[in-house]
Amino acid sequence: MAVALLTLPPLVLGQATVQLRNTAAGDGSLHIAPDAYGHWSNFSWFEPNVDLYDPPGAVGPSNVSFAAHMMIYDPVNQDRVCLATDGSPTSNAYNLSAGNNRTLEYRVTSALVASDTTGNGLDDTANSSFWVFGTTGSGDPSLRLTFDLEQKVTGPDPNGVATYIKTYTITNDGENAVSIQFEQHDDFDLGWDGDFRDPVGTASADGFRNAYMQEPDSFPGNASTQVALSGSGCNIYSAGRSNNPAAGPPDPPYRFGTDVRDHWNNYGLHPTWWNHTAYLGYDVDGIDLSLMPADGLSPFDGQMNLVWELELQPGQTTDVVVVHTYGASTPLEPGRPAPGGTSCCDPCDMNCDGNINAFDIEPFLDLLFGPGPPCAPCPGDVNGDGTIDAFDIEPFLECLFP
Repeated sequence: MAVALLTLPPLVLGQATVQLRNTAAGDGSLHIAPDAYGHWSNFSWFEPNVDLYDPPGAVGPSNVSFAAHMMIYDPVNQDRVCLATDGSPTSNAYNLSAGNNRTLEYRVTSALVASDTTGNGLDDTANSSFWVFGTTGSGDPSLRLTFDLEQKVTGPDPNGVATYIKTYTITNDGENAVSIQFEQHDDFDLGWDGDFRDPVGTASADGFRNAYMQEPDSFPGNASTQVALSGSGCNIYSAGRSNNPAAGPPDPPYRFGTDVRDHWNNYGLHPTWWNHTAYLGYDVDGIDLSLMPADGLSPFDGQMNLVWELELQPGQTTDVVVVHTYGASTPLEPGRPAPGGTSCCDPCDMNCDGNINAFDIEPFLDLLFGPGPPCAPCPGDVNGDGTIDAFDIEPFLECLFP
């Protein structure tokens, strides 16, 4: 049977990055300069100082990360792609590395458009769209995923906490079902102490776990600086440094730089890293301070990852929400769920037992008619409109009887 190849949209030219700010300056101010895919880096390309955060206290703003980006991995066809502007060091490092045959491609279809939604004269929100599609050398050249992306900075709250939220609305516009891993990878380098080596940890918030990094030494008049990564509906988390999370070779250590790139290109996020915190173990809360040297610095660079395992039928749409919290180790954005245990917040799992079955019906009715409240931030709001009401009934039944 002949396979219908895609007609690609024209190349869309526009701003490489946009400037998003919650406030002009002061404690809790956050400045992010992402591209149309939700990637940014401090490789000194396009935009210097692309993520500046000013924590509460005496010290001023500093860069928070080396690079942050989304990656797609197809474990069936061994296709992979890093979503970053072509020609950027991040894109080159992953997409042009050895063993990557580029059987997945991507292209911006609607350029970045920034807006000021708070009326303070600063752009805080950006919208864009892009495709990810299969090439003639892939297992499915008809593959096409359409992404609509909203990026938003919020805050600061009274404690100086700010957030950067990305919402990816993903639609399978291809002819066949798609099964992929969608990964947020953050190489945060908290810069106030002049050293990129930071410990990593995981913490529970409202019963849900997220990955975070912090600088353990406090500055005069300053709380320890922390950055958290969380997301709705994800399946896997990882908080890594240089140890081997399993018994030993051939399982790869976390490391950083080319090791991370090579292992990702070969395996995606390697299974031995799943739901593991460096030096602590699997599915545990805490931060990796027990093996820190006397100077309080981590011996290696910290990395954080979240992975969504997505299966989309033709025409099916889903949302992936990623929350970066600056100034706290737990997500504080109201209504935004965070990762939990070996799986993350599922709006259909009404009793938070990790399963979707008949035992979720009564808790769902309690949320609709009282007394509530939900066992975690997101159960009940199945259609994702921010409200638990009658419009959630049909999508909940679809969860029960797919």
